[in-house]
Amino acid sequence: YKIKSIDLKHYLLFLSIFLIISNVIIINKYIFLNIWSVYLSVVIMIFYLMLLRFYHFASNKEKKLLSTLLIFLVLAEILFNFYFSIYKHEFESKDEYNISYTTIVDQINNIKPNDNEFYRIEKEIKCSYIDSLLMDYEGASVFLSTLNENAKKIMTNTGHTTLASSIYYNVGANPIMDSLLGIKYFISDDKIPSYKLIDEFQFSKFSGLLFNEYMDDFYVLENPNSLSLGFMVNDKVKDFINIFKEGKITNVFDVQNYMLKTMVDQDVNYLKPYSFTKINDSEFEVEINNTKDIYIVVPVLIDNPKIKVHMFINDELVWTYNSRYTGVFKILNTYENSTIKFKIKVSNATGNFSFVPSFYYLEEEEFLKAVEELKKNQMEIIKKDKNYLKGKIEVNEDKTVLFTSIPYEKGWEILVDGKKVEYFPIFDSFIGLDLDVGVHEIEFKFVSPLFKLGLIISIISALLFIFYIRFEEKIIKNITKLYFKYEEIISYLIVGGFITIVSIGSYAVFSRLFGLNYIISNILSFVVAVIVAFFTNKIFVFKTDFENIRKTIWEMYQFIKYRIITLGIDVILMIAFVEWLHINDLIAKIVVQIVVVIMNYFFSKLIVFKKVNN
Repeated sequence: YKIKSIDLKHYLLFLSIFLIISNVIIINKYIFLNIWSVYLSVVIMIFYLMLLRFYHFASNKEKKLLSTLLIFLVLAEILFNFYFSIYKHEFESKDEYNISYTTIVDQINNIKPNDNEFYRIEKEIKCSYIDSLLMDYEGASVFLSTLNENAKKIMTNTGHTTLASSIYYNVGANPIMDSLLGIKYFISDDKIPSYKLIDEFQFSKFSGLLFNEYMDDFYVLENPNSLSLGFMVNDKVKDFINIFKEGKITNVFDVQNYMLKTMVDQDVNYLKPYSFTKINDSEFEVEINNTKDIYIVVPVLIDNPKIKVHMFINDELVWTYNSRYTGVFKILNTYENSTIKFKIKVSNATGNFSFVPSFYYLEEEEFLKAVEELKKNQMEIIKKDKNYLKGKIEVNEDKTVLFTSIPYEKGWEILVDGKKVEYFPIFDSFIGLDLDVGVHEIEFKFVSPLFKLGLIISIISALLFIFYIRFEEKIIKNITKLYFKYEEIISYLIVGGFITIVSIGSYAVFSRLFGLNYIISNILSFVVAVIVAFFTNKIFVFKTDFENIRKTIWEMYQFIKYRIITLGIDVILMIAFVEWLHINDLIAKIVVQIVVVIMNYFFSKLIVFKKVNN
């Protein structure tokens, strides 16, 4: 084997790009990534580049040693990467997965809807992050990189856990959302008194080495208050955004109250607060004046999966959750007509934390009345298929808006009695549409946004690839000829793209990492970009030497001067286009940038890096 000789400037270019990418990762502070691993990667990369660089100046004996060292380092890094990727994972055998999957699927299959039904299923035991896809059932919990942001927002605002690509539905602690989202069946380790017991089974209490050694009882429960995928509601649901902006909604219970009361047009709070007194930032006294179960939510803004939050009532632990997996939880009320002491403790963290909990109870009688009212005008599912659904519904004068628990997004085509209609978001998150009084057939068809454009691009790309394979030799020859003919211009454009990344990256470092004012950060990023632009243009584009220091300093002075001049031209042209000619600012910016890029090229070529014969 041979290690090819690489020019120093290519090493520097690669290292610069690598450092910029590393900076972006550090600035974004990804919670799943140890920041020290990024620093270590940078050190190892620099060491690799030094080894490769020194290899070409070494003797044959030293080259063998360096080659062996390089191979050893690569293997060691692979081994450590493998170890750190799995060392925290619990032991899990294939049998454990198969038994878990089979047990859960058997229960799911017993309660799955027929072809002309639609309802959701939720459970507390999980086999994977995407059980609903794996086991072919509809659920509210989901793990998808393409997750709908509006769906995440409403789930957060109603007391469920949402992360970047996932929603975790809190089973047994959200009766209003259970009904509105049409969640008909639950698999839980807790018997919910208001839900009907359908079946029970046993499932392992522990995973890993203790799998199936100790068993827990699990229950299949039916929600008698589950609503259809679509049902008629009052048109006051359209006012949700205005109410939200006015600050009338302060917590997840208020959101649920507002959703249900506007649907049925009744001024009733179905979830009501227990009064409490704050003792300090983490201790509270709560007045329990009835026998109704206690619904609690404690907003926690600590984005660290290692931190645990523990809840105590009268010094007895009642709940624990990871600070990232928060939401509403329910406590059985055994404290009737008493004052309880609610305490919050945080483990694996330092510093003081201030909490703002909410304590509520459900007025079940009023809640059931509202559900019965909504059940009067539910959509009957006629046909259900992939990306297609057909239903039938009767509309009365008091409720003229069809609410569906389908997340709102573009790509839906909705037909009412065969005619296409417009749809709109309800509560910022669900699909709704206006209907006239009478009986209607409604069809829902979904095609992913930009699917057709993506298909066309894919077909064109495939044809171009086939064309390239067929005429590869001629294409490479022509591209090479074209590159060398316009090498300077092409290199200038590539360097320009690189400088844009440097400018944005340095701005992020100054503003995010160092916390500087955005104007100061912008000025500093401009300085950094100009300095980097000078050296990259000198080395890679115009290829002038560094032998004469005075000449190099003069070039730098000229380069900075003309960049400042073009910056002034940039500002003047933007003012002229936007203020005087009333051109769209984005279009104006594109035109001005093209002008500035061309001017910078000619200033650099004809003045700054002008090549003069000796």
